Amino acid sequence: MKETVVVTGASRGIGRALAVEFAARGHPLVLAARSRSDVQGTQVECDLSTPEGREKLLAVSPQKIGGLVNNAGFATAGPFAEQDRWKERDMVRLNVEAVVDLCHLFLPRLGEGSFIINLASTAGFQPVPLFATYSATKAFVLSLSEALAEELAPRGIHVMALCPGVTESGFQKEANVALTPGYATSDEVAAYALKALDARKRVAIHGTKNALLIFSQRLSPRIATVKVARKIMQPWFKNRR
Repeated sequence: MKETVVVTGASRGIGRALAVEFAARGHPLVLAARSRSDVQGTQVECDLSTPEGREKLLAVSPQKIGGLVNNAGFATAGPFAEQDRWKERDMVRLNVEAVVDLCHLFLPRLGEGSFIINLASTAGFQPVPLFATYSATKAFVLSLSEALAEELAPRGIHVMALCPGVTESGFQKEANVALTPGYATSDEVAAYALKALDARKRVAIHGTKNALLIFSQRLSPRIATVKVARKIMQPWFKNRR
């Protein structure tokens, strides 16, 4: 029997799609979210931005698991000076603090052949004006994941940062921005993620255009990439609700 996979943020979007993919491979699931998922598995309703929520998830999970998917997170968007500081604080707690803490909590339960998938983003490769704090949280996740991948490789634990671009996942509604054309679906990102996991990628960038854009950014002056990022993001705010 295959080992259990723990998936956070599993009630919708990419988290739900990843849960479906792992279920199709025969993995038992522990599914954490603030609301119940419609995917079959052990349901844990908890707030992972709090230590109590993370301990609750740990308590109902098996002593040995095959994988941990840190997907839970959300975004704030718009000019930094206009953001609610408390919501920004909560985002950092969920997008950053929870990822670090859950990796610490579940690492003793991961053995050889297991994995950690951390949800980063193409926004984590450069600063993104109008998504300033969100892109910073994803830069943290990307850096942490790459470091852990190197540290844990000798133990046979694979760590992968999954970096989707614009995806229809409920993110836009929560961030109150308009969805631009050419987006991927959560199902497409999840299917790609498992292929990348099988290929033992440490950084998995979904979409050829996204990969090419990130490659070109690495060849450009930092200030230029920031200005380009702002131009790319600006259309998201033309039709804000």
